[in-house]
Amino acid sequence: MLEMSVMMGSWRTANQFYTAKIQKKTETAKNTFGFFRIYLYLCGEYTHSDMKKLVIYVVVVACAILISAAKPIQDCKCKNRNNKEIPLHGRVKVVSGLADFQVQVVSGLADLRVKKVNSFPDKCGEWQFVDSHADFTIEFVDGLADFTIEYVSSHSGQ
Repeated sequence: MLEMSVMMGSWRTANQFYTAKIQKKTETAKNTFGFFRIYLYLCGEYTHSDMKKLVIYVVVVACAILISAAKPIQDCKCKNRNNKEIPLHGRVKVVSGLADFQVQVVSGLADLRVKKVNSFPDKCGEWQFVDSHADFTIEFVDGLADFTIEYVSSHSGQ
């Protein structure tokens, strides 16, 4: 009987030791992100609700990055290759190289709706195509454009 109580006592001590060790790992994991948390979840040492919080956090950060990268045009201005903001209205010259912007023409879901005008291109998206004295230059490309445009007859802009 004495041997049994000694064995039970040592088992409880070992169990308490490993429980404390697991709690310490879990507390450390709560202060970290990444694969260590996933590892602890798969080992059963991490709760389901904590993993939900991690997944939601990762999704929100990814969406924020995608949204900020998806909008090259802010307030009808876009940064050119020299990091200078240029308003996207005015006199435009089409060139075949070294343009301020590379533009792709699409038929829907464009970054900018462009209206061709003959004079006074004062509003956002109103472009007057010229051969000299341009406000900025564009080059038409099929892919990897700075932004996309769609030609419209009215309601130009973003």
